[in-house]
Amino acid sequence: MENSIGNMILKIGNNLSNYINKSFANLDIDINVQQLILLMILWQKDGQRQQNLADRSSKDKTSTARLIGNMEKKNLVDRRPDMNDNRQKLVFLTEKSIQLKYKVLSQLRTDLQGLEEGIDRKSLDICIQVLNKISHNLKKSTT
Repeated sequence: MENSIGNMILKIGNNLSNYINKSFANLDIDINVQQLILLMILWQKDGQRQQNLADRSSKDKTSTARLIGNMEKKNLVDRRPDMNDNRQKLVFLTEKSIQLKYKVLSQLRTDLQGLEEGIDRKSLDICIQVLNKISHNLKKSTT
């Protein structure tokens, strides 16, 4: 189990989250990786339903609602009723999170480039193909 692909993915995921969280903290960027994931989705398209954010971030609805609530407290997002369906809420970026975008993405780009150091392009491409296949297999087995 120690050298299994699943164990390696879990370790790398945890280490990467810790690395990014620490990097952001060093720059006084008050967001964590889970919040970053939702912000990146909203930076692509603002004003999305909570359920869509849950689906796109691969999180359950309850965890996503809690995460959004914490982000509201930090003034990163704002929830508003969906005019087309009063049962739904739409999540919007705030001015604060819009202004954070370039600082966050610039730091993230720097952090991620360092992770690829010493790995040739062909090896990276193969790794990405394998991870995409694993992701596809997971989606198939959970539907």
